[in-house]
Amino acid sequence: MVKHRLPPLDELFTTSAKLTGKETSDITGLIGQYAHGNEPSHHMAYLFNFTDDADKTQFFVNKILDEQYTDKPDGLAGNDDCGQMSAWYVMSSLGFYNIAPGQQQFQIGLPQFGKAVINLENGKKFTIINEGTSVTRNNIYLQGMNLNKKSYNKLYLDYDDIANGGEFEVYSGRLPNKMFMQDLEKSKSSITDNLITPNPIIVLLQTFAPPT
Repeated sequence: MVKHRLPPLDELFTTSAKLTGKETSDITGLIGQYAHGNEPSHHMAYLFNFTDDADKTQFFVNKILDEQYTDKPDGLAGNDDCGQMSAWYVMSSLGFYNIAPGQQQFQIGLPQFGKAVINLENGKKFTIINEGTSVTRNNIYLQGMNLNKKSYNKLYLDYDDIANGGEFEVYSGRLPNKMFMQDLEKSKSSITDNLITPNPIIVLLQTFAPPT
């Protein structure tokens, strides 16, 4: 019998293998070997948006929101570290998240509120609507999106989409909508300025004179 291995990103969240090596206080809030208590990991659930299984971003973000946060005194999975643990919750509950500093694209997850309004510093408002989440908490998958009353077909929001104000409406349901998800435009990650140059490798060759 041939045993097929899961892709590494899936396996990170689903493995039952135990962690090994030096024990550190930040390795908390485990889902598989994903450690939500370790803030440098916070982008990982959103990386499914770059794959053919983007609905898994919605599944695992919802799982993290449900399992790693409570309203009790110990309700965070790890040290808040200047607010990052809380910021992840706020951004993910609004339905989008920036996975890299300075990136102009925000990965779409799923809004957790029927309606949320962001009052922007420029005086404009960005309104997020997901009426499905008020019907049942089981509606965790994207079924459709509108931006400013027009059909939206991207898995990300540009910074300008938010900064210019407007309305982002999401339709959600209980089951993954593979047909809808497969046609959505994904982010592209590339470096065009200040390209990374690999460090040169210096090899010291010693030569010896033959004996006389």
